[in-house]
Amino acid sequence: MRLVELNTSPLPHKRFVVKFVEPLRVIHFGTKNVQTFIDHGDRDLRHAHFLKMQYLFESGELCDELMATSLLWGPYRSIEGNMAWFLKRFQIDDAR
Repeated sequence: MRLVELNTSPLPHKRFVVKFVEPLRVIHFGTKNVQTFIDHGDRDLRHAHFLKMQYLFESGELCDELMATSLLWGPYRSIEGNMAWFLKRFQIDDAR
């Protein structure tokens, strides 16, 4: 699997979109007007969110919830830092 795109989502209620190939997957994620760790930086809220969403990492299935948790609530305050962390964790090539 390869990541080929990370952009703002054209959908009115979603924040970002990612596109993977081999196989083709397009995932819109993040709710607009909802603050996440990359916005507020509250480590306690981040920890609580990760505990609640831990099952996503155990399943490893790419879905909007996994993308939002990884990229918006990941260990870094930037989406690019979290993207690098996510790609390494799930062994996905970055072809952007």
